[in-house]
Amino acid sequence: MKISKNVGITSWILTCMYFVIEPFFVMSSIAPYSLMDHAMSDLGVTSCGEYTYALAAYDICSPYHFWMNILFIVNGITFSIGILYLSQQLEQNKKNRIGTICLLLLALGNIVSGFIPADVNLFWHSIFAQLGMVTFLIGLWLFGKLLVRGKWWTYCILVSLIILVVFIVLLVFIPLPAGLLQRMFYGVTFLWGTVLAVILANNKGAYR
Repeated sequence: MKISKNVGITSWILTCMYFVIEPFFVMSSIAPYSLMDHAMSDLGVTSCGEYTYALAAYDICSPYHFWMNILFIVNGITFSIGILYLSQQLEQNKKNRIGTICLLLLALGNIVSGFIPADVNLFWHSIFAQLGMVTFLIGLWLFGKLLVRGKWWTYCILVSLIILVVFIVLLVFIPLPAGLLQRMFYGVTFLWGTVLAVILANNKGAYR
């Protein structure tokens, strides 16, 4: 089924709306919550207290966790539609198929994290999102090789995300603002798709 231009662009705009809606859940948190330090998924944790999951050595209490998890699921769905829209603008070949799968894995991570909160099962909650952060880089590179319009935009975003992933890896060794880095990764990702969807709105010459 072909995704129309209006649906494709709207799906990316709705994906970006995550960052408009999230602050309402932050403000509703009963426990102190820091956008700089706390993971996005902490807002979807279903229980209150310290060590609600293995990595949370701090207090968490999000009374509207159910709706936050719904937001993760909806965000993952709109994210997926946006990726599929971009994919159909490109030459349909093996690079496109592999690249699309690599990009979709990150969107799948958002959906899974909504269905399986961190305190229910941390491994399944996070595995697709963690893998997706790596495969997304591969997907961007493959899409960049197919694009004519939006090629350098995609490559600039790829470099930005590589730098962010390096900093995220360094969290193991250095105390860095984990929440901020995670939000920057998703923010840059959503911005990439939104801008590229507009660039490719007229798909003539979208790929070589």
